[in-house]
Amino acid sequence: MANYFNTINIGLRGLQAQKKSLDVTSHNIANANTEGYSRQRAVHSTTDPYTAPGFGMPEGAGQVGTGVEIEEINRIKDQFVEGQIWEKKQSQSYWNRRSDGLSRIENIFNEPSDSNLSAAFDKFWQSLEDLSNNPEDSAVRATVKERANTLVDSFHSIDEQLTAYKKSLNGDVKTTVDEINSLGKRISDLNEQIAHIKGTGKNPNDLMDTRDRLIEELNQKVNVRTRKNDRGYINVSIGGMSFVSGDAVNELKTETVSGSPNEDIIKFAELDKKANINSGELAALIDLRGADGEGIIPDQKEKLDNIANTFANRFNEIHNSGYDLNKDAGEDFFLSDDGSNINADSIILNGTIDNDISKIAAGSLSDNRDVVTVEDNGTYNGDEYSVTIDKNNSTYTLKNLTTDTTIATNANYTGDSFTAEGLTFNVEDSGTAFVNNNIGSGDNALNLADTIKSDELDFNNDGNIEGTVMGKYESVISSLGVQGQRANQMVENQDTLVNQLENKRQSISGVSLDEEMANMIKYQQAYNASAKLISNANRMLDSLMGILR
Repeated sequence: MANYFNTINIGLRGLQAQKKSLDVTSHNIANANTEGYSRQRAVHSTTDPYTAPGFGMPEGAGQVGTGVEIEEINRIKDQFVEGQIWEKKQSQSYWNRRSDGLSRIENIFNEPSDSNLSAAFDKFWQSLEDLSNNPEDSAVRATVKERANTLVDSFHSIDEQLTAYKKSLNGDVKTTVDEINSLGKRISDLNEQIAHIKGTGKNPNDLMDTRDRLIEELNQKVNVRTRKNDRGYINVSIGGMSFVSGDAVNELKTETVSGSPNEDIIKFAELDKKANINSGELAALIDLRGADGEGIIPDQKEKLDNIANTFANRFNEIHNSGYDLNKDAGEDFFLSDDGSNINADSIILNGTIDNDISKIAAGSLSDNRDVVTVEDNGTYNGDEYSVTIDKNNSTYTLKNLTTDTTIATNANYTGDSFTAEGLTFNVEDSGTAFVNNNIGSGDNALNLADTIKSDELDFNNDGNIEGTVMGKYESVISSLGVQGQRANQMVENQDTLVNQLENKRQSISGVSLDEEMANMIKYQQAYNASAKLISNANRMLDSLMGILR
């Protein structure tokens, strides 16, 4: 009689096992398109046989099986592939954000176009060329003034947009830190739930999928490392510092640093220690925004300031060596609006020149300032002169062309200048120059134009001549473009790697509807067979009971 009931129990266990396997299959099919879902599998194992080995074991052929049970329901997941995906997605997020940021900065410079800084330089240069040909024309002088203001506005516009973008990025940093803290809290909550369920001997597969998805999302935002313990917790660290430990979170915070506007630093709140952020979206935001004065935007602003300062100082130097229509020496053409060094955000046109275009010093007492620049000491008689310089021997020859007399022949001078005939001659190089009182000649306008496209300048004040203003600016734009191209290339590379790994993960953990349909038929047939086993055992029992009656 016991054997009959054993058969029924085996059939019952078969029904339960196949039913649960069908439930798992149904769950897989239902989540075939669920992001982050890992297919599950019911692991079948035999139940303990009858009877247990021992001295009281009945005689017979051996142990009799008692059926099947579901040992566990596990996830199909390759942790090595998963780790590779997390690593590559971290890099992918970094380069995606960096590429977007560089593209935004390129749009701010707006090169090439007809409304950018290089166009403003070019138009200002052209107006100075026109002024050299028409130095007393008020319309031409007005154009020079307007083009100068356009150049100033172009510097201001780029600097203001870079500053505004930096402020926006700092806001993005704060938002990202909040998102990281939110993800950390959700991971810690799941840690607690998973550990509790695992303590009952079950696998909380769906909860672990959710936790893995959150860790993957967190991994894209910041450089994290994970470690799993025996209780089922996944502990998370950021830059070597604990972030999630079991069900506790050491949250991040942003802190404004005095003297560093729009450069909030990131710290661990409880430890009050600076976080080491070196990868992921947050690292890209910091690299773009800058930290401790270094970064892509601070670098671009510094280069722009350098161009504005070097150009303005050189332009002022040449303008001061010239003379305006009132026969007065030129004043500084560009100033700083706050009295400090001239930068991209502070450069302005001298208000005196802005209000009186006759003050533009287009003329020059020397027709060759590469040889000598000449200043009126207040007693210049207006005659024309020629001066020949031998700089190697520190001698000069000065001749009055108006009276056709030689004032000095091979006269010596000390230092780099000498005075004669009410004039101061500042020696630059050997050669010959002519001096005249034709202030409206426009010679100095050509010299001013040379500061844009011809003069080779020392931009770092280190004695190294780097090139012209336009050449320097073009190198800045070119460097920015190279950075953008590299970032775009890295994005393509990371996308390719991630796609390959995603396909690998999908082949392992993804749901195949064909496979699940086959499993469904397999479990259905096994379920039907178990049901028939119970029916047949029941008929056999009925027949036996009938015989006994």
